[in-house]
Amino acid sequence: MKISRSLLAIVGCMFLSMSFVSCDPFGQDDPEAGNQTNPTRQVMGTYDFEYSSDKPEFSDLDSTGNVCEVVKDDSLSSNVLHLKDAGYARIINPFNSVKLQNGAGIAFWVKTDSMDLTRPLISFGYANADSATFYFTPNGQIVYRKPGQLTSLNLDDNDPSTYRTGMLSKGVWHYVALQLTKTGYQFYIDGKRSVSGSQSDKSSTSFQYTTLLDFVKSAPYIYIGTDTVGIKHHEVSYDDLLLVRNQMEESDWNKSKTGGPSSAVKLYIPVGSSDCSSAWWTAFSDYFTIPANSTFHTQFINHTSGANNWNNWNFVLSTDDDRGGSNYSEYFVLRSDLYGWGNSDYSASNISNSYGISSDAGWAAFRKNMEGALVDLTLTRSGATCTLTATATCSDGTVYTESYHQNCGDGKQNVRAFFAVDASYLQIDPEQTYVGSKYNSGSYLVGNADYSSAWWTAFSDCYNFSGNISSDNPFVFHFINNQTGKASNWNNWLLVCSTGGYSSSVPNKGGTAAEHFVLRADAYGWGDSSYDAKGITNFFNFDTFVSDMHGAECWMGISRSGSLLTMDAREKTASGKFLPSYTFTYNGASGTMGLFLTAELASLDILDVAYYPYFSKIGKTE
Repeated sequence: MKISRSLLAIVGCMFLSMSFVSCDPFGQDDPEAGNQTNPTRQVMGTYDFEYSSDKPEFSDLDSTGNVCEVVKDDSLSSNVLHLKDAGYARIINPFNSVKLQNGAGIAFWVKTDSMDLTRPLISFGYANADSATFYFTPNGQIVYRKPGQLTSLNLDDNDPSTYRTGMLSKGVWHYVALQLTKTGYQFYIDGKRSVSGSQSDKSSTSFQYTTLLDFVKSAPYIYIGTDTVGIKHHEVSYDDLLLVRNQMEESDWNKSKTGGPSSAVKLYIPVGSSDCSSAWWTAFSDYFTIPANSTFHTQFINHTSGANNWNNWNFVLSTDDDRGGSNYSEYFVLRSDLYGWGNSDYSASNISNSYGISSDAGWAAFRKNMEGALVDLTLTRSGATCTLTATATCSDGTVYTESYHQNCGDGKQNVRAFFAVDASYLQIDPEQTYVGSKYNSGSYLVGNADYSSAWWTAFSDCYNFSGNISSDNPFVFHFINNQTGKASNWNNWLLVCSTGGYSSSVPNKGGTAAEHFVLRADAYGWGDSSYDAKGITNFFNFDTFVSDMHGAECWMGISRSGSLLTMDAREKTASGKFLPSYTFTYNGASGTMGLFLTAELASLDILDVAYYPYFSKIGKTE
């Protein structure tokens, strides 16, 4: 058995490669899909540990064990439950005998006094040690164990002896939420997505998450702390335990110490020291490898010491080798202050700009304005010619645009781009950093702009792949999902995977491929004998799904290892809020495969089709 696992941690240096080709577009008639009854959220229990004469201490609990006490916590300004030694609190399980249609949620405040990574935080079980148990720990370790059954039918994910997640830190209050579904789980820590797991082995002798949900609704007790009475652990405190039937809402898992949403800050990729102390040629970005006739694009926030005109971003384009390597040489280096150098093809006369600076006062304003400026930078390869355009938009509205072009080799070889800082500091935006094909908004639509395209009439280009696609640098469709905001759940994007190219059922394409699967935006699909709906994991609120997807910006990341394909959709509403996770796995995509998009009564405005080195950071916060 293999349970897939992800931890949202920063990865190291990433290299980009791009090897897809456009082919002729594909599908199968959409099977009838009516409106399914959507499971609704229901609060099954809340425990705030505030007691009075009308509510005697522990009257809402079934039993307690030493040492279990209620104490006042000044940082939360409330009473909290404090456990030490062999302390525990037991609750009659409110999920017992309740129908869990698509999941269960558990959320609470917790503070541990040490990094006891194996101590259970919450447990489900019976009153004896010989029965089944389910618990999870500060490491995000999830354990389900039933004595006497095959070991492969048990679950032990994120065991700290082999995998330390760093999910919680000691001595600090954290808000922990765990969402269970039929196909996996998702932890949220302080309002941010953290450790997750999903089912990848569907055999009858492997663990199934439906078994875990069945146990959650059958176990008679929930234990705050361990269900193994008498076992001593380090101290831990709890507050505001919440138990939710089916799917939690964002307000359930996104909490701060004031009770409101967490004040999370968008995650950027740093280059240099944040105090702008990095000297010249001592701090660099990752490398970005750019194949022939491709585009590199990024956005970043520029920070400067302000001492000199050149203490800002510096862009380097080189041969496809590491700095200091035997084949390393620079085509050119371009600075933000309209200055550069390079090989024999470099020419300063190829620099153009809109700065309009003609005095020392103008450059003084430039040095000031570049602090915090948002820079949009694109490097386009067309044959041997590389063209760079960088536009800096400053906080006062001033815009500086700089362009440069130069021949770089014969145009057939890979080149590398990277940034260097000099008494400066950059924050690269993961959402805007990619290598591939870039399109102007409105120039590459899938589906009519008025949302009139019927089923199986509108298609993107088809992109063929024959090898693996790294999950560190996945292939991504990036587009705006447009629809009326009032239609059905399925009137959004659809992804089709084929054996390469379009199938004969796609109108006017002349394809002959077979379909592996068709996957809809609303977590529904169909396909060949390898397709399994259990590969779908989602945490959507379908009460708001249609409106959430109206104008949503979507990054659909696709990776492949052998025959296992993984789709990970990162979707941001028009108001800027990221939707919950949506992933899909398919184990049957060996050999050549084709990928393309279609839409029904919707229109997809494709912005780029590319490889994203920081895809795992999209939608993440610091």
